[in-house]
Amino acid sequence: MPLLLIGYYFKQIDILHKVVISSANSKAILIVILSFIVYIASNYYSVAGIGSRVYNTLLLTYTGGIAGFICLINLSEYLVRFKALNKVLTFYGKETLVILCIHSLDLFIHYPDLPGNLIYLFILWRIAVVTIGVLLIKRIPPLKKIFYNLETAQPKPV
Repeated sequence: MPLLLIGYYFKQIDILHKVVISSANSKAILIVILSFIVYIASNYYSVAGIGSRVYNTLLLTYTGGIAGFICLINLSEYLVRFKALNKVLTFYGKETLVILCIHSLDLFIHYPDLPGNLIYLFILWRIAVVTIGVLLIKRIPPLKKIFYNLETAQPKPV
C-alpha cells in the first residue's frame, strides 16, 4: 500500500519527466546513478519479494524499490531507441498472457538437471519453445479463437 501512495505522489509531482535522461540533464544523470547504487545496496542488504513478508530494513526496501523503478524507466527509454530490439520487446509484451499460459504448460515437462554453465541453453530453449508456441497458436484457428477471441472482450450493443 505505501508503494501505491508513493506512485500516486510521484504522478502528482510529475517525477518521470524529472528523472528520465532524455538529454544531457546533469540532475537526471546524477539521480539515475544514485538510484542504481541504492538499488544494488537494497538488493544486497535487504530481501523483498512476492513470497517474502519479512523485510530486514523497511526504509531500504522501499528506497530500493523506488530506485529500481527509476532505473527501469531509464533503461526502457534507452532501449526504445533500438528499432529491432523495440520490435522484439513489443512482440513479447503484446503476447504476455499467451506466454504465461505456454509457460504454465511447459512446467509439466520434466527437464534434466543441468550444470550451472548450461543453464543459459535451458533459458534459450524455453524462450524458443514459447516463441514457437505463440506463432503456432496464431496460425491454428481453434487455438487462435481460444487465446485471441476479442469478441468476448467487447460489450455487446443493447
